[in-house]
Formats: sequence, structure tokens, C-alpha cells
Amino acid sequence: MTTIELIDDLITPLSPTDTVQHALKLMLEGKVSHLPLVNQTVFEGIVGEECLLEAADENLTLGELNLSPVPVSVSQSDHFYNALRLMAQNRISLVAVTDANNTYLGALTAETAMYTMTETMSLGNPGGIIVLQVNETDFSLSEIARIVESNDAKILSMGLSSLPNSSLLQITLKLNRINIEAVLQTFARFEYDIPAYFGMNEKDEDLLRDRYDSLMMYLKI
Repeated sequence: MTTIELIDDLITPLSPTDTVQHALKLMLEGKVSHLPLVNQTVFEGIVGEECLLEAADENLTLGELNLSPVPVSVSQSDHFYNALRLMAQNRISLVAVTDANNTYLGALTAETAMYTMTETMSLGNPGGIIVLQVNETDFSLSEIARIVESNDAKILSMGLSSLPNSSLLQITLKLNRINIEAVLQTFARFEYDIPAYFGMNEKDEDLLRDRYDSLMMYLKI
């Protein structure tokens, strides 16, 4: 799914003529801590709540402040995963969507992107989750699928990402079974590195819910 399809119409961009007070009000109404700064139709960057709170006078306009907006945007044709990556890297709550001429088209929030990822990766459906790490040269989708299916389980979805400054790949598997103990044991037998997993044979619903919440935090990092 592309970023243009996930634009949040409730997000109002800031203008250089807006006052600090008005900008903070818009952030409060939009339930975000950042907003895009747009000069007429041209995207200039992302403004954070923190820098506005440091302003000496809330009646000053944004154009009168010595702001350094974060110049982070995504193309309208980008996959929303790219938007999530940029938001995580820059620790911002939304990202601007622009065209080839840097014309502002709208904004995509972290909340919308996370909800969409949950839906596309079947995270809302019952089932365990396994996070693997392998060297790029050792990655074999067919072997991973064979290990899962040999334990009477199926892969509902898979996420793949490269770890910074390394040759490692991180693979996130969503399975159709909550009890993933046998799958974990098989991956361990094949010497896969398993930095995280969420599931197994949990009878305590509170513990399972905590693990799901931990996953959400893990994916936001």
C-alpha cells in the first residue's frame, strides 16, 4: 500500500504565518507532536512541539522563529513501510507526502502506519510471532517455510529488514498457531539466532497480552 492512500485528512499543515500558539493548538487537536511546515504549497520540513514550547513568545509567527524543520518526506508512490522507517529513524510522529516537485500532498501519521502494518501482517489474528536474525548469504525463504510447515504451522506474513552497519537480516514471522514451542526448537536445532518471540503455550492471557504489547513496542523502535 502506498503512502498517498494513507494520508490523514485531519492533519492540518503549518504555515510560516501561523503563531506558535496556533501551531501548538493544531498539534493538540491532531493528537500529534509534529506537524509539516508548508510555505504556500511547498513542503519545508517537520516542526516539533518541543522546539515550539521553547519559544520566548507564543504570539511570534513560525517565520519569525529560528526554526530548523526536519526535511523528511516520502514520495506519493512509496510503500508505507518506508514512511515507518523514516519516522522511527527521525523520532517523529508523522511524515509528509510530497510529489516530485516537493509539493505538499498530505501527511501520514505513525498511528495510521502502525495500524496498517498490523492489518497487512495479520498481527491482529491469533498466532505466535518469531523474530530471526541470519546473515544475508544464509537467508533461505524455502528453508524457513519448510521448518515452519514441518511442525504443522503456516506463515501468515513475513517482514524483512536489514540491520544497520551489518550483513544481518531480521526476519519477522507471523504464524497461524499460538503454541510455537516446536517451531522454536526446530529453528534452534538448525542454529538460527532467535532474538525475540511472542507466543508459545501460554495459558495466562495477561502474559500473552503483555507479550503482544512488547511486540508493538519492539516494532516501533
